[in-house]
Formats: sequence, C-alpha cells, structure tokens
Amino acid sequence: MLRSIHSLPLLVALGCGHTTGSLAAPRSHAAARTSVPTTKAAAAEGTQPHATDPVAVVTAYLEATAGGDLDAAARWVADDSVVYESGGEQGSWQQYREHHLGPELTAFERFDLERGKPRTWRSEDGSLALVVLPMAYEIGLRDGRTVSSLGTATFGLVRGAEGYRIVHVHWSSRPKPKEDGSGHGHGH
Repeated sequence: MLRSIHSLPLLVALGCGHTTGSLAAPRSHAAARTSVPTTKAAAAEGTQPHATDPVAVVTAYLEATAGGDLDAAARWVADDSVVYESGGEQGSWQQYREHHLGPELTAFERFDLERGKPRTWRSEDGSLALVVLPMAYEIGLRDGRTVSSLGTATFGLVRGAEGYRIVHVHWSSRPKPKEDGSGHGHGH
C-alpha cells in the first residue's frame, strides 16, 4: 500500500476566473468533470497561462503535475514555498516533490476527477491571491486497486516580478462515502 495518496488534489485541472478587490469577496466557478491521464504528453497539450492570473497559474501547475511533468510544475512554485497535507507540514515543494509526490505519481495509471466550484480571492493591490477547489476523484493504481476520495486543495500565491507563484499548498482528502442505492452517499 502507498504511504499516502492525499496529494491527488494537486492533479486537478481548474476552471479559470478570479475576483479583484478584497480577500473577503470570493467568486465561484462552474463544476466540471475531467479525466486526466498521467503522461508528460498530456501536460504538453495544456495552454500557456498568463502569470498575471492566479487561477491560470494554479491550472498550469496542476496540469503539469497531472501529466507527470514535475519540472514544468516547478515553474509555477516559489522557491520559499511550503506544502501541507491533511494538516501536517511536508516541507518545501522541492522536498515534497523528491520525497513524496514524485514517487507517488509512478503508482498512478489514471486519475478521474469531478471538480467542485473553485473559489478565488485577490488582495486589493493584487499582490496576494487564494484559490480553493473542492473535488471528488478516483485513482486507478498500477497494481489494480482503485481509490475514491473527496478533497479540497488550497493554493496561496504571491505576485512578484515574474507574476504569480504558488507559495502555499494545502490539501486534505477523505474516502468517498459508499453509495447506499438511493444515489446518496453515507456520511457528510
């Protein structure tokens, strides 16, 4: 069994959009369903984001990660970043990449995602941004097992000379409730 598969929210592709104004004014986006193969070719097919749009930066990061191209994902992460998973600090993104995310990605065969409505905020001067994404996903592991989970990913971004870069990532997940036959899962 894998040590952890909680990093899967990083593999999500987001919708675009943001608000300007205070951090107290979120904007929700439409839900979507995505199937993401874990190949470098999939990441190469993504669009080039504008570093002035925090959601586009997060989207580029997630698409690169989903495609297994961690070098491309690193482009969108600040050197002084920090990663949290289910409340625990994992260190810098580089440490997380080398000791957790990279090894974990090799065990994935497929990743099917149903995105919730992302919410984004920007500070009034645009120097800070926050992107929050709820999701449901199913992972097909190379050993034949399947993992179904619900989760949320939160990204903190700071705008610098090169545009927005991710400085904080926190994700949490829990097992997806089993269907009870009525179309509703148990447990909330």
